Amino acid sequence: MEKVILKRKVHLYETDTQGIVHFANYPKYFEEARDLLSEKVNFSYRKLLEEENTAVVITKLSVDYKKPLFYEDIIEIEVGVKELKRTYFSFVYKVYKENQLMVSGYTKHCCIDLNTGKIVPIPHLLKEALEKCPRISA
Repeated sequence: MEKVILKRKVHLYETDTQGIVHFANYPKYFEEARDLLSEKVNFSYRKLLEEENTAVVITKLSVDYKKPLFYEDIIEIEVGVKELKRTYFSFVYKVYKENQLMVSGYTKHCCIDLNTGKIVPIPHLLKEALEKCPRISA
């Protein structure tokens, strides 16, 4: 599969009083990129919840801030799968402005059974979708 890149503009409400993107917005950008990736591989989190009674949760999040982003910047967020194991998987994110890497990030996820709250192996429905995703290194 080709690269998955979310293109968007930085909004004023995402910035601080100096017009710099507030650090807490990067995980939101990552989630928007993951949502786009899910669409591209035709995966539905809702279906996973309803058919498997399973939820995906984040177990680790890291953000590496290289250069600040500002109000009205046009950014591109590349997302891809880094790891896919039996009970967990991870994504890498690269945020670019004018082809320059500004921020990178990483999230690690697992699946839990909604009845027990316990970690379960990745359901086939999700594993199949993740296997279609582009791979990306940190």
